[in-house]
Amino acid sequence: MMNDGQERHFDIDAIAAVARVELSPTEKDMLRGQLEKIVSYVNHMKTLNLDGEEPFRGVAEQCNVYDDDEICVSLDRAAMSANAPATMDGQIAVPRIVEGR
Repeated sequence: MMNDGQERHFDIDAIAAVARVELSPTEKDMLRGQLEKIVSYVNHMKTLNLDGEEPFRGVAEQCNVYDDDEICVSLDRAAMSANAPATMDGQIAVPRIVEGR
C-alpha cells in the first residue's frame, strides 16, 4: 500500500501472535488487504478540511440516569452452582485467560 510515497508493510505474523490466533496463508492475505483498506481510509480522513465544523457529540443530549436501588430476591447460590460447569470454594470457576501468577 502506498502512503505519502512510502510503502506500508504489515507484519501479519506478529499481529496474529499478539492476538493469539493462527491464520492460514489465505487468511493472512485477507487480513493484510483489510488493514491496507483501513489505513488508507484513515489517511483519507486526515485530508478532510473540517474547519468550522462542530465536533460530534452524539445523537441525543447525554445525561446520567440512575435508578433507585431496589432490594430484590437474589439468585439461589446452590442453583447457580448446580448449573455451573465447574465450581471451586463455593464460587463458579472459569478458565484462566491471562498469563502469569
